[in-house]
Amino acid sequence: MKVAIFGSSYVKRASYFADFAMPFVVEWFGVGGMTASQPCPNLISKMARYSPDIVVVCLGGGGGNDLSSGAEPSTVIDCLTSLFHRTRYFLHGDSLHGKIPFFSTT
Repeated sequence: MKVAIFGSSYVKRASYFADFAMPFVVEWFGVGGMTASQPCPNLISKMARYSPDIVVVCLGGGGGNDLSSGAEPSTVIDCLTSLFHRTRYFLHGDSLHGKIPFFSTT
């Protein structure tokens, strides 16, 4: 089983130290400053080439990332939903209505 862990600098830093010692392969896809509303397309594409069975999305806090004191829960959910559809398109080549979903924070 292949697992992709996707997120911001937290994921990038964790990749240097984490060892799950589990019977699956983990690949880390993290870049500093990335948010759910503005994910790195190259990172999504790289993750798609890895072809994971499971994708774990880690949202960061502070520094203006996804989870901060000013973040509205509905906005975070909307961004996650959009990220899900965008990732699904890259992994499976399908999406809602046959179009690549664009990100919206409204």
